[in-house]
Amino acid sequence: MNVLRPRLLGLLASSIALLAAAPAAYAADGVLEISQACAAGPGCFPGDAPGFPVTISSLAGSHSFALTSDIAVPTNAETAIEISRTNVSIDLRGFEIACRNAIGVPCGGADDSTQFAGGDGIRVTSSSVAYVEVHGGSINSMGDDGLELGAHAWVHDLRTIGNGGVGIGTNDSSEIRDCQIHDNGSHGIYNRTSGRSRAIGNSVIANGGTGLQMILEGLLAVLSYYDENVILNNGGGVAAGAFSGGGNFCGAGGGC
Repeated sequence: MNVLRPRLLGLLASSIALLAAAPAAYAADGVLEISQACAAGPGCFPGDAPGFPVTISSLAGSHSFALTSDIAVPTNAETAIEISRTNVSIDLRGFEIACRNAIGVPCGGADDSTQFAGGDGIRVTSSSVAYVEVHGGSINSMGDDGLELGAHAWVHDLRTIGNGGVGIGTNDSSEIRDCQIHDNGSHGIYNRTSGRSRAIGNSVIANGGTGLQMILEGLLAVLSYYDENVILNNGGGVAAGAFSGGGNFCGAGGGC
């Protein structure tokens, strides 16, 4: 009898178990993949349990993530991606995050007026989760907010369309650039805290709330800046103490 065979079989079984417990896939150069298959199946990387939301924590082992397929959550109460670590970059790579029911119909929803709750496209777990970058795709038809980030966020080259709540929400010292923010149920761009942020080159059209909302706390919002935006047909124009660069185009419901 080969006494080594049981030991080798045991090692093989242990290796298979470890691979199943840590199913992270790397797109390239240390970038971790997020896909519909891993989200609905075993989880996408360490620290992420099966199902939604896909959870990005310090256990994931990377700061850089990329979509490799469209992501569809089945109900408007579910969030697609939730981030609990600082300094994360997510490249949507042209893919869409959306809420779609079993037959592919967009869910839609309504703003629940609660930060970091409800069915958001991508959100952080609290405002202290800072320095998150999101770019390069679409977040559509979510039950609540399209994007809900903390301080020092960088959002660019993104479409948020037809979400139930805010199109893009950030906290102070953030930048939102070259985004298309249309037909969301609440504010188009919502900077929730003291300002020191920039909104440049965005198309903000037909949102149910204010097109550009920057909360004024003392004089800090005056340090914010917006320029070269198209702001049209929203429930309100611009509610901010921010400085306008003068290159904004505002028509009906623009007010800037």
